[in-house]
Amino acid sequence: MNYHNLVSNLEVAGFFDTASVGSNRTSIKQDILNSEHRYLFPDQLGRSFFADAEDLAEQGVLEFIAELAPQLARREVYLPVIEVPLRPVRQRHPTTGEIIEVARTKLRIDGSIPDPPGVIYLRPAKEELPESGEYYRVSIGSRTREIWNNRMDGGQMWEAGMCHSFILINQLLEDAGAEERLYGLYGGNDGLAVFLTPTQFGLIRIVWISRNLKNRGSLMSLRDPRQSMPRD
Repeated sequence: MNYHNLVSNLEVAGFFDTASVGSNRTSIKQDILNSEHRYLFPDQLGRSFFADAEDLAEQGVLEFIAELAPQLARREVYLPVIEVPLRPVRQRHPTTGEIIEVARTKLRIDGSIPDPPGVIYLRPAKEELPESGEYYRVSIGSRTREIWNNRMDGGQMWEAGMCHSFILINQLLEDAGAEERLYGLYGGNDGLAVFLTPTQFGLIRIVWISRNLKNRGSLMSLRDPRQSMPRD
């Protein structure tokens, strides 16, 4: 299978269904086909999200999941989140050149929020990191996942932060009956989380292992978190 066939097969598999409202799917598809580095996940698709492995390992899993809450809700995984303000940033206006302050916010899980009509939020959401530093564990609803333990070295903890947080989220997606799962792209401080169905991932993997495609670009880094997590 060549790259053009891959994109066509992904289209049949619903890959472009997540395109943001108002986006031109034909244009997005053409941009992907013309991508020098075979990059499949432009922002307009709403499939990829920043996932810094270092941040995840340093007790950042709940914060990461909170930022994904709108995407998870579209897949019927509901979390009680609120929008909290951050310190504004100063930047230059692209037209006038004037320095302006830009407001920023982020989402945070807040267990005190009542369930809205017809929705049951997953509770509780908590992190465990004992003073001994023996492990870092995260629980959401009935699911609990050990993200790392002190038998791992520093490099393993970063990879574990990414893999095990994704596995936890995938368990929540499975519980909700969602078809998509999270897959990892790149890693370290450049990590991305990508929503795909197993069928879409399988199509990409066929090209990934193909010897006929010399420039596989980002396809080489896409991986199932269950198959790349470090062992203690």
